[in-house]
Amino acid sequence: MAFLLVLFSGFTHAVWNLFTKRSLNKYVFLWSIHIVGTVILLPYFIIELLQVELQVETVGYMVISAFFQGMYFIFLSKSYSYGDLSQTYPIMRGTGVMLVTLLSVVLFGDSLSMAGWIGFCCILAGLFIISGIVNRHANQGESAHSISILYAIVVGICVAGYTLMDKLIVQQLSPLSTLELSNINYVIVPFSTSLNCAHT
Repeated sequence: MAFLLVLFSGFTHAVWNLFTKRSLNKYVFLWSIHIVGTVILLPYFIIELLQVELQVETVGYMVISAFFQGMYFIFLSKSYSYGDLSQTYPIMRGTGVMLVTLLSVVLFGDSLSMAGWIGFCCILAGLFIISGIVNRHANQGESAHSISILYAIVVGICVAGYTLMDKLIVQQLSPLSTLELSNINYVIVPFSTSLNCAHT
């Protein structure tokens, strides 16, 4: 059952990224798809905060997670503005998975089986191939290609950053409240960025 839920989650994630790529104003679109969940979970989030005495370390993890999530949305829209979804999406998600796997072993003492390490190496090889580095020729769109790859890698780094922080946050807050923290960031950052763009 858990495996099916993970697959369904991956499918829905890919779908909303597809719509984000096709949207005219990516900041507004990202805000729109998260505002409903934010409103629904907000009462639960407030009640839990009133009942839990947050540790200083947890607050720090929340701030760091918020930073990575804000950067994630900013660079996500930039990556989709320059590159193709078929290339940027696998790179950003693969980079995140690769870094989370490696850093979990280093920071949290997690372990991987031989099959797990083989899978890790396959992710590395896949990212290398998808990036186009192995078959890169000078062309008119090379600059945009390089920028989109760079943005996609930055997004992957952000994914790893907030994922690792969320692992520490759920030691004191429930998964729903941790999700609401993400929703709040996803509503605030695109909205504030759109306002800044409108005034420039």
